[in-house]
Amino acid sequence: MTQIAHAIAADAAAAVKREFLISELRKTQVAATLGVNRATIARWLNARNPTLSVFIDMATAVGADPSAIIADAISAEKEKMPAAATAGVSQTRKD
Repeated sequence: MTQIAHAIAADAAAAVKREFLISELRKTQVAATLGVNRATIARWLNARNPTLSVFIDMATAVGADPSAIIADAISAEKEKMPAAATAGVSQTRKD
């Protein structure tokens, strides 16, 4: 994973954590929704680079749009980088 990808993943993970705090849901509530225990939720919330499935589950559980969070994280990283460095970073893949 590139440095940019790590930064985007970290920004997205932090955004999910913020959404969790804003939602005022308890870890036990989210755990019950996702079928895991409270300790797992705590571990996921502290993960700097969660798996995609964990990220999507957590975002959805707190009522956030996972794709919007990723798009925002990409935009935030683009703003931090010089223009030349962002030339290869796009929000949509064109494979």
